[in-house]
Order: sequence, then C-alpha cells, then structure tokens
Amino acid sequence: MTNLIWLNEENLNLSHPVFAAAGQPGLGFFIWDEAYLKASNYPFKRLLFIYESCLELGLNIYQGKSQEILLALANKYQNNKIFYPATKNQLISQIIAESQAKLTFQEVMAKPFIELKSPA
Repeated sequence: MTNLIWLNEENLNLSHPVFAAAGQPGLGFFIWDEAYLKASNYPFKRLLFIYESCLELGLNIYQGKSQEILLALANKYQNNKIFYPATKNQLISQIIAESQAKLTFQEVMAKPFIELKSPA
C-alpha cells in the first residue's frame, strides 16, 4: 500500500518529518487547486516559485479541486489515510474538515528551527 503525503506551499521540503511518519512507499504530492490558490491571493511570482519548487523536488502535481484529488488518490492507491505537514493555514484546515467524512488525516509537526526557553 502506498502512503499518501500531501504537501502544501508552506512545507515544500523532502526532509520534513511527514515522510518518516508515513513510511515507505510514500507518494509526495502537491495539489494545484485554482480556487485555493486564488483565495490565497498569491502573486504570480509566488505561484511560479511554488510550481518550480514542486518540479525541483520531484513531487507529483495534480490539478483540480483538492477534495476531489484527495479522494481520487485514496481510491487509486487504496489508502484513505493522508499524511500532511502541520499548518495554521485556515484554507487547508477547511479542505481537511470538508474531506474528513471519507478520509483520515494524520498531521505531522516539524521540529522547530530553534527552541526558545521562557524567562525564569
């Protein structure tokens, strides 16, 4: 069974712990959802950066509505569990909430770049 790893534009990183959490074999992918990207108000240069980053990382890029793509991939690979990097992005949270009736999502946190100790 292939494990599904949905990356978003905030976490285009092959060393993210989401890959270790999902295990092998894993399929890392990005969804090019026009409605989502438009709602995110990204300028053209940001969209180009996202696209080129996905290509450079060798990610599969699927174009369409996020919910439909996630369900299609789950059916194709007979795996309804989607691993994804933790995000505070409300649009992604909404997509997940709308898809939870048919899919299971596993959020994976990244290690912080630095850890700050609180003052004593």
